[in-house]
Formats: sequence, C-alpha cells, structure tokens
Amino acid sequence: MPFFLISSPTSGNATQLQGRGVSATAPATGSLLTWDGSAWLPGMGQTGATGPRGFDGAKFWSGTTGPVSGFGNSGDFFLDTNAGRLYGPKANGAWGGGVLLTAGQQGATGPTGAAGTNGSNGSNGATGPTGVTGSTGPSGVRGATLIAGAGVPLANAGVDGDWYIDTLGADFYGPKAGGSWGAATIDLLAITGPTGAASTVTGPTGAASTVTGPTGPATTDASLLTSGTIATARLGSGTASASTYLRGDQTYAPISAVFDFTRTAAPADATGATPGPYTWTIPAGAKAVYMIAIAGGAGGGSGRRGAAASARFGGGAGVGGALGEAMLAVAEMPSTTLTITVGAGGGGGAAQGTDDTNGNAGTNGGSSSVALSSGAAPLLVLGVNNGGGSGGTAAAGAGGFNQPAGTGASVGAVAGSVTANGSGQGMYLRGGGPGGPGGGIDSSNNSRNGAPGTSQQWAAAGSGGGIGWGQGGTAPGGNATSATANNVFSAGGSGGGGGGAGNATTAGGNGGNGGFPGGGGGGGGAAFNGYASGAGGNGANGMVRIVVYF
Repeated sequence: MPFFLISSPTSGNATQLQGRGVSATAPATGSLLTWDGSAWLPGMGQTGATGPRGFDGAKFWSGTTGPVSGFGNSGDFFLDTNAGRLYGPKANGAWGGGVLLTAGQQGATGPTGAAGTNGSNGSNGATGPTGVTGSTGPSGVRGATLIAGAGVPLANAGVDGDWYIDTLGADFYGPKAGGSWGAATIDLLAITGPTGAASTVTGPTGAASTVTGPTGPATTDASLLTSGTIATARLGSGTASASTYLRGDQTYAPISAVFDFTRTAAPADATGATPGPYTWTIPAGAKAVYMIAIAGGAGGGSGRRGAAASARFGGGAGVGGALGEAMLAVAEMPSTTLTITVGAGGGGGAAQGTDDTNGNAGTNGGSSSVALSSGAAPLLVLGVNNGGGSGGTAAAGAGGFNQPAGTGASVGAVAGSVTANGSGQGMYLRGGGPGGPGGGIDSSNNSRNGAPGTSQQWAAAGSGGGIGWGQGGTAPGGNATSATANNVFSAGGSGGGGGGAGNATTAGGNGGNGGFPGGGGGGGGAAFNGYASGAGGNGANGMVRIVVYF
C-alpha cells in the first residue's frame, strides 16, 4: 500500500491528494496517510521487521569502597559513597583515579529549630584580683551627739538633733529641735529593768531576836489516842519494814543481815578471789555477830577386791565436816576486819582394779575458820575435818572419825559389814552428815546393800536417813545416790549413800557424794576378783555464814 509522509512547512489545509479526497480527521503525531480504496485516512503503517540488537547503555554503580578493575563495563560510572569520589566513565578496562566530589553551593537557611533544654550551670570562676582603692569620699553630715551635764541643759548647748542627760535629776532630753530642748522626755528613775539572777552568796546572819514568839499548842499524850494511825515517817527516818526496827535515835535500822562465804562466791564487799581466803569487815553499826564455820566433808573409801569365798568389806564412809560457832559482841572485838577460810571437800577413794587388794582410803576435808586479820588471839571460830573413810579390807571397812575438842564436833562413821545390809550411821552432834559405808561380801559370797547416808539434822542415832541423805546402792553393783544441798544454815549437808557390793558377774557400786555444806562421801561396794570395786563418794565443800545484828 502506498503511503506518504505529510510534512507541511507552511500552514494550510489539504483536502485532496492526487485528485482523491483526504479525511478531515486530524492526524496524530507520527501518523501516516494511507489509502483505504476510497479516501486517504490518517493511521499507522504496518510494523516493520525487528532490527539488529543495539549496544548496551552505560550503567551507574555505587559501593562503600572504590571499584576493582574487573567490575563493570566501559562507559560505566561508579560512586564510592564513603570517600565521596566518582569514577568513570570506565575506558579500556580501567576506571582511572576518579573525581572527588565537592560540596555544592550552600542551600537556603532552614527554619528555626525548637529551643533546646538549658545546660547545667558552669563552675564559678576564680576570684579576680583586688581592685584599686578608691578615693576618699566627701565628709559625712554631722551626727547627733549625746551630751551629759549636772542640771537641765542650757539653751545654747548642742545643736538640733542632739540628746542630753541630766545626771542630777536623771532626766533625758531630746532630740533638740528649732534651737529648743523642750521638757524632759524620759525620767530614767521611773524605768524598771528586768529581774536579775538569784544571788548565790548567803547574806550575813541577822541579829538574834529579842521578841518571844507565841506559845505553841500543848503536847498530845500518845496514850490518849483511841483511834487512827500514825505514819511511820512521823516516828523516825529510814525505811520501816518487817526486817527493820525503830532505834532510840528515831531511825529505822535492819534487825540483821546474813553474809555467806563459799569456795565459789563471797559478799560483794569482801576482797580476795575464789576459793579464798577472803578479807571482810563487819558493817558499821553492828552490835553482835553470830558465826558458823562448817568444814568440808571427807571422802569415802573404795571397797576391797578379793577372791571368792573370802570376806570382802565395802569402803568406810567419810565423816561430815565439823561445825564450829560463836556469838560475839562487836564492841568487845579488838578488830572488825576478819579473814574467812572455807574448807574444800575431800576426794573419794579410787576404785580398786587389782585382784586381792584392799580399797583406797578417802581424803580428809579442809577446815573452815573465821579469824581476826590482826591481834594476839586471831582465831574466832573453827570447823575441822580429819575423817576420810578407810578402804575396805578383808576384816573391816572402818569409817572415819572426827571430834575436834572445843570447836564443835562431828560423828564417827560406822564401819561397813559383810553379814548384814548397811543400815545407818552413829550419833551426831552438829555439822555435815557422814556418808554410808559400802556393802560387803561374806565368805559365802552373799553380796550386801550399801548403807544410806545420815543427815546432821533430826536423825536418830544409828537410824540413817534424815533431810536430803543419799540412798544406799542395792546389791549387786547398785550405785548410791548423792545427798542434796541443805539450806538450813545451822546444820550441815547430809552424807552420800554407800555403794552396793558386786557379785561374780558385776562390779561394785560407787558411793554417793556428800551434800553441801560439809556432807561426807559414801563408801564404795566390795567386788570379786576380775571386777572393779566401787569408788568412794566425794565429800562436799564447807561454808562460813556470819549473821550480823544491828
């Protein structure tokens, strides 16, 4: 189909081409006129065949470092974003050195940003140097003057604004005005000052009065009182109680006070470390003292260890500590400073561990005493003990004995038996109770019980027992009990019980310890060969008690 390219260099309208009509439709840019068999119409020509492939266009690359030589093709560009350097175009396989991009022209000023927060205050700067001293200023205006004189002020005295004190009339004038003082403004004598501090100085004693005072009320006879009570404070000074009395000097004083001394404690006002001796002074105002000294109890002996079919006695009992006492008038004593010694309890005999051997004896208790710290006859009261129980033998198990002449007494302890169970102690006086002897074994191999200890208070002769005594051990091999402490100061502690005898398969029982204060230890039970005999019980420590009467 034939076609023509319409290109009109001048304006105008073509209505025919080669004598044939042209469509009035406006052609689009690039349109061609084609013959449709009846008229020329605007339209597109037929699509031609595909032409050969053109060359690739240049590319723009970017990276954080410069390009390597093998990257990209000729004609490409490359931007190093970190260095701001542009490479290219690439030619002959090389990128070249590139061009460092520079900043462009400054853009227009942006809008004002929001106000930032205030920064922290900076530190103070160093003090600057002292400035130059300024010049002297002009003289000031004359101030008011206080004038003093004897009498009223003269008219020509002072100037306006001044004040004046009349030292004779104690008047205050001013301020002066219009050349006149006027009347006094303040009477200084009429002003009351603040109250001064109280004086600490006592004034002199005034003269004795010559005027007789009025007669007081008549004295009331206490026998005329038929009802009501009188306050104890009206009768005397001090504390009135069941343990105080009213003295002739109208003061209340304690009736008595008790001071105990042991091997582990002493009154607070005594000197000397435990277990003593202690130094102590009778309190001021004391009228009499009652002193009791109980010695330490002796230890009991251990039982014999022997062959079958032989007599084997239990250990003898240790005696109780003897009690010494004295009542003295303080006024008759050459000194009120005393030395107090408290005796220790004796140790019980150790158990016998050797065949065919007698038991071991107990040791004596220590003596307790009260003595003057100085003077020709220092000893005031004494309680002694030298009666440790003997060890059991094949013939006896004798108890200790103690009878200190003239200083109180204790009992002789009864010997043990092999023919009967132990049943008690001998007669007592006062002091610690003796222990019970240990049980023995007769030649027929009959084992006996140990005897009970004896109390030194309310116990009949030969009966055994009493307050807090130790029970005897039961054969075979029963241990005796120890006596308990006795808090009755006029009597000592009870004795410990004797241990029960052993048998062919059992060791002898141990004797009990004596009770505080001064109780004797019980004897240990006898034993067959091959078994330990019972050990003797320990004697209890003694004590000293001083009762002070005011």
